[in-house]
Amino acid sequence: MRGNDHHIRDIMLLVVVILVLDVVNSLLTNVNGWLGDIMSAKMRQILSTRYFSKLLELPQSWFDEELTGSITSKLTRSITNVTDFAKAFSNNFFTLLLTTFAVLIISAIYSWPLALLLAIVFPIYVWLTALTSRNWQTHRDVINHHIDTAGGRFQEVVS
Repeated sequence: MRGNDHHIRDIMLLVVVILVLDVVNSLLTNVNGWLGDIMSAKMRQILSTRYFSKLLELPQSWFDEELTGSITSKLTRSITNVTDFAKAFSNNFFTLLLTTFAVLIISAIYSWPLALLLAIVFPIYVWLTALTSRNWQTHRDVINHHIDTAGGRFQEVVS
C-alpha cells in the first residue's frame, strides 16, 4: 500500500504543477491581450490625429476632385486595418511565431531531418496562403471601392 501512496502523491504533485502552469499561462495570455488592446487604441489615436492633421494641410483643390466622404471612408478603413493587424499580431501571431521557433528548435534536438522538413514546409504553407489571398484581395478591392463610394455619397448628403 505504501508504494501506491507514493505514486498518488507524485501524480497529485504533477496535477498541481500543471494547474499552476495553466493559471500562469492564462494570466500571461490575458496580460498580452490587454497590452495588445492598449497598443491598438493608442495607435488608432495617433494615426487618427496624424491623418487629420495631414488632411488639414492639403490644398482645397485636392478635395474638389474627390468625395470628402470617400476620403474619410478610406482613412477610417486604413486606420482600422493597421490597428487590427497590430492587435492580431500582438495577441496571436507573436505567440504563433514563438511556438513555431520552439517547435523547430525542439525538433532539431531530437531529429534534425524533421526540423529541416518543417523549416521547408512552414514557408511553403505561408506562400500557398498568400497565393490564395490574392484572389480574395481582388474581390475585396471591388467591395472597398463600393463601400468608399457609397459611404462618401452618404456622408456628403448628411453633411
